[in-house]
Amino acid sequence: MKWPRALVWLGHEFLEMLPAVVFFAVGFNLILTTTNLILKDYALQIGNMLLATTAALVVGKAVLVANATPFLKRYDTAPLAWSILYKAAVYCIFVFFARLIETGVEDWIRGKPFSEAVANFSWHRFSAIQIWLFVLFLIYVMFSELNQFLGEGGLYRLLFDQRSAELHVGRRERAQTLMQLSRLTAAHAQEELADGASPTHAELMQLLRRLSKG
Repeated sequence: MKWPRALVWLGHEFLEMLPAVVFFAVGFNLILTTTNLILKDYALQIGNMLLATTAALVVGKAVLVANATPFLKRYDTAPLAWSILYKAAVYCIFVFFARLIETGVEDWIRGKPFSEAVANFSWHRFSAIQIWLFVLFLIYVMFSELNQFLGEGGLYRLLFDQRSAELHVGRRERAQTLMQLSRLTAAHAQEELADGASPTHAELMQLLRRLSKG
């Protein structure tokens, strides 16, 4: 059975934004819960939790739009820390404008005059949420980059699937071996790596054997 192209596209877009939506839905609800507990408001309101989950959907859509921009991968060849900071900042900028647009649309639907909406707008609350967004984006991007470094699904396998007994080396040694493999491939040309008589090829094969299953 062939699905219409529109449904296939919508399904693909939904699956692409799903990790960000789930992550930020959990993060926003944790912030909401801890804030209520600090303020001794133990009676958690379902409406506020739904608002936090809706905000996660807005963030997920903003992440999807940001991923489609060509400048997001500008620092992919830079050290990982710079790439994480840059992408987190870009995501925050996109979410900043998305939140402003969302707030403006809500005020327009309620029929509020523009001057009244600007006068009653709480920049302190808006900025506090934006700071938490940046912290959450740092965590999200860091795990996303590590997952790409280990290969798609590699982080899940490392955390939940593979056992150290199944490998020649433990998890820590395996991560160190992956870093050595990354440095080796970056420092030598493909021809040198493929030359069976070169010391570089011998080192490459030794690292690969260390990573293979016992």
